[in-house]
Amino acid sequence: MIVAPFLYGFGTLLFVAMPYLENEWKHASWTLPRLAVLALCILWPALIFAFVVAIAVEKENSNPGTIPRRMNS
Repeated sequence: MIVAPFLYGFGTLLFVAMPYLENEWKHASWTLPRLAVLALCILWPALIFAFVVAIAVEKENSNPGTIPRRMNS
């Protein structure tokens, strides 16, 4: 699990660098859409990381040997 933050950081860096460099080559100004693209490049890998962690926690907490009981009303 120590490698995961480094992989996330590397992936995020790649996804942020592409639109940043593209706009720098165009000499584009810092507009709201440009900032939004950079923010989304940072956020969507975080969602993938959150889903992976949630799945790992769910698998760790589940016990496949038991059958869930239904609540009688």
